[in-house]
Amino acid sequence: MSRLVKKTIIVQCDKVFKTYEDGDIKIEVLKGLDFSVTAGEFVAIVGASGSGKTTLINLMALLDSPTTGDISIDGLPVNGLEDRALSKLRRDKIGIVFQGFYLLDIMNARENVEVPMIFANVSKYERISRALDLLDLVGMREFAEQYPTQMSGGQMQRIAFARAIANNPVLLLADEPTGNLDTATGIEIIRLFQKLAHEHQKAVVVATHDPEVAGSADRILLLRHGRLHTDTSMYGRESDSQEE
Repeated sequence: MSRLVKKTIIVQCDKVFKTYEDGDIKIEVLKGLDFSVTAGEFVAIVGASGSGKTTLINLMALLDSPTTGDISIDGLPVNGLEDRALSKLRRDKIGIVFQGFYLLDIMNARENVEVPMIFANVSKYERISRALDLLDLVGMREFAEQYPTQMSGGQMQRIAFARAIANNPVLLLADEPTGNLDTATGIEIIRLFQKLAHEHQKAVVVATHDPEVAGSADRILLLRHGRLHTDTSMYGRESDSQEE
């Protein structure tokens, strides 16, 4: 008799609101979001520009905090944590892939991947060994000694991907990771996200305008006017809903 395996919840958002103030004007960006993401799941956040995708990614990345509501990462509530504790949680549990890559031009590919491990006090030998393994994972081992200025956009994104998972995070976040890439390279990056989720059991959350990315995800969070909705027919997927 088969048994249902309970998935570990990596991200939990409960009644999350985010409001920005501009003088006397208050702008509600996120309006009471309730959802979770489990280990082994690849989730896409979609929505029009200004719908709150990047804001939500920043909240899960602990780069910002909700106005009200609760967020937990790998079972740990983050509300009220001091900056030092937030930095440690981000370092140990979260990897972030930015659209702009943000590689260091003075470092080669291997050295760029090593950077997060330096902050985690990993020994030099282990850093080098793990960096090379990660470059192999993303198909960039032969470019280990090359510098970002010698690479294409797709190659830099692969390096950024390897760097994001250098400390073996439980959660990988990405904001428009295929925005600067051609279609073929974008598909390769999507496959890396799927591999990390399905084979390595990470929770992967990607904010995107790209239908290819959304259509490849296990689940879609469609943001509209700060709330979650179900109409994701253009992506061929159901999504979580908090419609009014």
